[in-house]
Formats: sequence, structure tokens, C-alpha cells
Amino acid sequence: MPLSIFMNARAFLRKLQRAPEPVRKRWFIGFSAAAIAVVLAGWALSLNFSVAPEELAEATESKEPPFAQTFGRGIAVIQSETSERWRVIQKNWGWLWSAIGAALDEETTFSFIQETSSSSTPPAYEALPPATLPVR
Repeated sequence: MPLSIFMNARAFLRKLQRAPEPVRKRWFIGFSAAAIAVVLAGWALSLNFSVAPEELAEATESKEPPFAQTFGRGIAVIQSETSERWRVIQKNWGWLWSAIGAALDEETTFSFIQETSSSSTPPAYEALPPATLPVR
């Protein structure tokens, strides 16, 4: 009996190898879903045996505030810090704008002093002696 199951499975796999691509994809998705279900069932059973029901009840009765409340408090803190920083920027904005304006209004002169030679050719460079490269 076990030998016939093995032979049937082997024949099924050979038939599946010869099947068209869409058929193989469907079987792949089915086998993957079955494997996931087996792993999740095993995990749930092991969790059920390893954790006492009292511990599960305590875990579900959490004393922490809900997510929405925590998220709302975080947004309020960020808003208050941002508004404080914005007040500082607005307070110093006049000084900053006047400093930028003063820097832009300054007269800045540039002068490029370059010695010019009578010829437009570049200076002569010392010639490098020829070198022989090693041959491999």
C-alpha cells in the first residue's frame, strides 16, 4: 500500500511536469496555500498548548491606551513643537531678511589680475623619455 501511494505521487508529479504553464502555476498556488495553512495550524496548536488560558486573558485585557488615542497624542505633540519653532522663525524673520538684503546690497568688486605673455602658446614641458612596457 505505501509503495502504491509513492508510485501514484511520482506519476502525478511527472504528469504535472508535462502540463502547460498555467496549470503548473495553479497547482503551485494551491500547494503553497496548503503549506501555509499547515504551518499556521501547527503554530496555532503549539501556541495553544504553550500559553495558559489565564495568560491569554491577561494579554487581551491590556491597560495600554488604544492606538488612535496614542496616535492623536503624538500628533498634538508634533503640532505644538512645530508651532513653537514657527513662532521663533517668525520672530527672527525680520532680522534674517534684513541681513540677507544687506549682503545682497553690498558692492562687491572682483578683479582678476593675470600676467599675460606675448605668445599664446603654452610653456614648453620637459619631454619624457620613452619607456618600454613589460610583455606578458
